[in-house]
Amino acid sequence: MTSRYSVLAEVSWKLTNRREEVATQALTYILRISPAAKGALEEVLRIGGSMVAPINATFAENVVGEGRPDIVCEDEHRERHVLVELKFGAGLTENQPVNYLKGLPLDQPSALLVVAPQRRYDSLWQEMSELVSNAPEFTLGDYLENSSVRSVSVGNGRTLMLTSWDVLLNRMASRALQADDYLGVHDIRQLQGLVRQENDENVPVVLADLSPDDQLQVQSLKGLVKDAIAKGQEDTKDRRVATAGFGRGDTESYYAEYMSVSGVPSALGLFFGLWRQHGTPIWFTFQDAVLKDMDATLRKLRSLWDSCPEDFVEANPFGSGIRPLIRIHLREGERDEVVADIAKQLKRIADLLGQP
Repeated sequence: MTSRYSVLAEVSWKLTNRREEVATQALTYILRISPAAKGALEEVLRIGGSMVAPINATFAENVVGEGRPDIVCEDEHRERHVLVELKFGAGLTENQPVNYLKGLPLDQPSALLVVAPQRRYDSLWQEMSELVSNAPEFTLGDYLENSSVRSVSVGNGRTLMLTSWDVLLNRMASRALQADDYLGVHDIRQLQGLVRQENDENVPVVLADLSPDDQLQVQSLKGLVKDAIAKGQEDTKDRRVATAGFGRGDTESYYAEYMSVSGVPSALGLFFGLWRQHGTPIWFTFQDAVLKDMDATLRKLRSLWDSCPEDFVEANPFGSGIRPLIRIHLREGERDEVVADIAKQLKRIADLLGQP
């Protein structure tokens, strides 16, 4: 049975992998046209302990300090006193949350609100808390935690907060309904559909979720991965494929051999969620260290993208941030031929990543 989410979810899935950008534009629109939704956002901020001035205007993609938050909110004096950062699977950037907080005004209550899936609540809050506690610019106050939000004051009226998509959108829908804002309710439901779809797609698929036939292939496919990497090392005498100093990840949701490909920390392995979704078990991807400079890495792979865009997907296979993955095709034939063909695909990637 096909799951139904919303028109927004379906269209965004068809047209783009940048779900967070779609969500940003959708939420900005809702806040702009629905006073009830804006009131719900203000309510969440108050629950988090920040008595910010009423929000007069909201807009997306503005530069504040050294960062670029998703949504900026202004008060009646056009002071940018609330920043909203939206997360699905992406990790924190180098500006988040410290530089965003530094960009807030110091002479009035202000807040950075991060909105994320419930599954990332604990890890994201721990990471942000460590970053602000290590920043000498801040004087941390008491931590607050309730069923709706986590927060901490960082000094001079500034507050860091974390809430979930479900909390924020449910409050928005409830207030819009109370205000008889039925068009607003409809728009919020569209965004909730997108969030549900993203959540469903990112529930880890484990080995036991695969079909019995696929489960029987896993050990053989692990061998193909290891042998293809060895073949790739043999075929690239200049050490463009190197495994020294790298290990492997073998979890209930993936098996990955880590390596360096033309100096780029990479991985080749089985990712069970992508296998079930796309029918392909083996994928090439990148380690966390590459995420901050991913655009430069992808530019080197442009010719591969141009020839086979359907072989590129974005996912969060390691649970530490969205990244591109490249489909590895498995040809028909004898095992040695299959290994050689995987190694050939790996060598092509190495050649492209090795470009200046």
